Amino acid sequence: ASRVFIFAHHKTGHVLGLYLAKLLERHGCSDVAHGGSWFGQPLATEEFEKRDAFAHYRCGSCFQGASLDPAWQHAVNIVRDPIEMVVSGYLYHVAGNEAEWQQFAKGGERGGDLRVFKAPPAFSGLPPSKGYDNYPEYLEALPADRGVLAEMLRVVQWELPEVVSSVRTTRKYATFHSVCLEDFTRDGEATLERVFDTVGVNASLAPTIAPAIAPERAGDHGTQPHSDREARFRDSLRDYVRSFDDLYFNGTFRRASAEVNCTGDFAHALD
Repeated sequence: ASRVFIFAHHKTGHVLGLYLAKLLERHGCSDVAHGGSWFGQPLATEEFEKRDAFAHYRCGSCFQGASLDPAWQHAVNIVRDPIEMVVSGYLYHVAGNEAEWQQFAKGGERGGDLRVFKAPPAFSGLPPSKGYDNYPEYLEALPADRGVLAEMLRVVQWELPEVVSSVRTTRKYATFHSVCLEDFTRDGEATLERVFDTVGVNASLAPTIAPAIAPERAGDHGTQPHSDREARFRDSLRDYVRSFDDLYFNGTFRRASAEVNCTGDFAHALD
């Protein structure tokens, strides 16, 4: 029998992937497992564990694209539009989440993603991290536009390369698939049916499982807007990302957004 691994990245649906795997297991799909929150870059396991200080906590056993055999193993890689990753990440961190893991003294959750703030690039206008204990505390002291820029500086060297690399990896093998988080929120049942059918899981389970995977479970941990005012605030954060991308990142986020392709129809979501 084929084995199905479900992957996600930070702010692309880590909780959703874990929850989905548990639901499928509860319905008798013992060949489905949650593969963790990292996928696709050609790093050996020991190198990855050095890079991610919380590898064992985050996924227990992190499977990588290189360690899966496409001849008999399926991989479902949950990705998200990079601009939405920044907005969601900023809102998640500025609310104080993961303060205990995002300690500047330890270099961040992943052992290095916060090093840039020790001496931020001059163009950013960001203060050094000295005097702040953790990343959420640092963000809270910044105006929203600078906070978004800080999150972009963090994401551009960590999650963004991973997401792009993972999408490229899935395109190399017929049994490795990328699916967009946005599609789980647009139409959960249709998305599940398409994913299940693609990887050989009983698609008739989709109507049963879909109601349990509400949009609030899909990557934002309670940061979804609950009012028009909050929705407008999110729109302003997206505008900051696009503006800073043009000013300081030479369109890196826009190019990644086009490659990941999570803003179009679901017909393009599985590669």
